[in-house]
Amino acid sequence: MPDFSASEATLPSVVASLDTARSERQLVATIIFHPNPSRWGQYTPVCSAADISGLHWSLGRVSPLFSDTHSGSHTARSPTSQATTLNDPCISRHALSLDNSGAGLRMSVPDGGCRVRMEGRDVVGYSDIDPVSLEQGVSIALAHTVVLLLHWRESTPDMDSEETFDSFDLLGCSSYVDRLRHTVTQAAATDSDVLILGESGTGKELVASAIHRGSARSLRSLVAVNMAALTPSLSAAQLFGAAKGAYTGAASSSLGYFQRAQRGTLFLDELGETPPEIQPQLLRALQEREIQPVGGGIETIDVRILSATDANLDAEQCNFNAALKHRLGALTIELEPLRLHREDVGVLVQHFFGTVSRELGKHNILTTVAKDGLSLARWSELFLLLVHYNWPGNVRELANVVRQLVVSSMVDLVVAPSLLQRLRQNSNTASSAVAEMGQSATRAASTMEAVSDERFALALDRNGYEVASVARDLGVSRQSVYRRISLSTDFRLASDVPLHELLQVLEACRGDLEQTADQLRVSSKALRGRLRQLPNESLPTYMS
Repeated sequence: MPDFSASEATLPSVVASLDTARSERQLVATIIFHPNPSRWGQYTPVCSAADISGLHWSLGRVSPLFSDTHSGSHTARSPTSQATTLNDPCISRHALSLDNSGAGLRMSVPDGGCRVRMEGRDVVGYSDIDPVSLEQGVSIALAHTVVLLLHWRESTPDMDSEETFDSFDLLGCSSYVDRLRHTVTQAAATDSDVLILGESGTGKELVASAIHRGSARSLRSLVAVNMAALTPSLSAAQLFGAAKGAYTGAASSSLGYFQRAQRGTLFLDELGETPPEIQPQLLRALQEREIQPVGGGIETIDVRILSATDANLDAEQCNFNAALKHRLGALTIELEPLRLHREDVGVLVQHFFGTVSRELGKHNILTTVAKDGLSLARWSELFLLLVHYNWPGNVRELANVVRQLVVSSMVDLVVAPSLLQRLRQNSNTASSAVAEMGQSATRAASTMEAVSDERFALALDRNGYEVASVARDLGVSRQSVYRRISLSTDFRLASDVPLHELLQVLEACRGDLEQTADQLRVSSKALRGRLRQLPNESLPTYMS
């Protein structure tokens, strides 16, 4: 029998320390899509890891019960609705069963029942599920109306009823989000500095905001500084302030970010991009809780530091002070990429549809999801794509996808062809993996001349316009990618963007570099590098 309870190595962090033994895991089925959007995120237990050897479980229209006891609601771990069956007329009373096959799980489908697809493929008779696939989560589509994700759910810490503050703005139905809320609650109760790690788009700023709002400093300011936007020559003045006449152009004294955050919280975003010149002074400020404005005297500060980065601070090319990293990371929170908690996709999509529709003053088309069979089929197919997508841009990318859907749709769901192709292109289904393996030899031998404009455009978009990633994706040299961009009228490098356009978009995005890069369709890393070379007076006032 396969070892379903084998543990996995985790990096040391606050979140990782809350992980429980694998034997305490439950196999569950979570609703990703249902004709009733309020059901998205509900789940039903299949069995515990300890009991999987004797598994025999059935699912259909009238059983089992699904509930949202651990949903991402703003109430503390209380169900928002009564436990209910799938209760959809298109689903058979007995749609499928799961049994332990000795080498994994076996899904059986009775003759004459509703259509069942596993990972996008029809199940006729039976289909086997290996332990590796189960670790990644397996999609199950029932008829044309319901999409489930079969996956492991970790046991989660019991939270007290008072743990209901803004940590519950961290939406999701997964055990990961449950643990994250608990961790944020614990971090907020202390005054320790916190280092938040995670890929781009995983919600680092949202976590920092939740920690601040739940802390004793919540009535004071949360001051955010983009470390990538600091000008090396002026970074000391920007962080610690400057006295009048301290340098050419200092006609009056100015407050630095530390002074503006006095008795509150200072959020250092894009920490990995901190100019090396300022790191020793930053370390001293954190150790001594004292700063010295340029041209001024020493001042005592009372500031809590939250910091965030998607960079590997231990990498040699990062050039980040190791002592500074350890000083900032009194507590460390590591955020998981969305592809590792795909059961949250339905809940997040529901939330983003509501917020984006209100923001754009448009009708929320989720209210018409179940109006007819064809509409339902189109929605369920979309959610199959969403749950299989790899989400390189994580939750931020999911929000952008929903925004595109809201913009392109009126009364009914409309998925733009370019978005549809993008979702299909970057899928993590088994069939996609087979296709990728079959193409690998071709890719390795391809030349830029053989790459069509459409394929080149998709590779740029898929890889965030990072030249190295695009080259690896297409199996070509970096130089050929640079050459193709330079000869194109549709694409450009961050260095080619006119300064007035860059600043205009940066201002419109309120200094959000990822969003600015998306708007300009250039590499966010290259954009950060260019901003660091700009004189301070060229930047928007709130970034100076």
